[in-house]
Amino acid sequence: MKDRRLTEDAKKALVAAVKAVEAKSSAEVVIAVRKRASSYAGVHLLRSVVLMYGVLLYQLYAPQEFALHWIVLNPLLVMAGWFLLLRVSPPLTRASVPAKLRREATQAAARGLFFDRGVRLTSERIGVLIVFYQLERVLEVVVDQGIVDNIPAGELRSTLDAIRLPYDTDLGFLATAAAIERAADVFATHLPVRDDDVNELSDEVDHD
Repeated sequence: MKDRRLTEDAKKALVAAVKAVEAKSSAEVVIAVRKRASSYAGVHLLRSVVLMYGVLLYQLYAPQEFALHWIVLNPLLVMAGWFLLLRVSPPLTRASVPAKLRREATQAAARGLFFDRGVRLTSERIGVLIVFYQLERVLEVVVDQGIVDNIPAGELRSTLDAIRLPYDTDLGFLATAAAIERAADVFATHLPVRDDDVNELSDEVDHD
């Protein structure tokens, strides 16, 4: 697996990719990096409660005897420890949260960020949000209606899939930046630069 850290070189490459797209087309590209799409607190709590009851049942029916105070305390300690471990260990979180829930979380978070970052507010509705979710190891791309209206559906789908592919297959930020730059020609063909083009959104990488 390639390096998934957001290094200065990675930031520069992503900014250069944004500028490459916007130099050739009127599309407005925003790149964001988020540590996670969700806290998954509900999933973690449910698994912790199940584990707590498992420990309690073991203590009640195990051949050895446990002191009454440990019968009460052990399940709570195990539950708290497991919950904390799930919160701080990305590999364990990925393993414990079903892939379907993780993907639903990244999609919902990306749609929310699309509005929060103002990508929806470009004058011609030609905003493109590309957001990396590091815990989930997923890249989401959200496009505005102007993009959908101007680029044929099949070509748009294949272009967005090509942008997603490097990060989704563990190739990291630099490979994704290169994929974004390669997509510039598609945007240029269908959304050429206008004489009155104004850069409406920041080119810098937005990260938490």
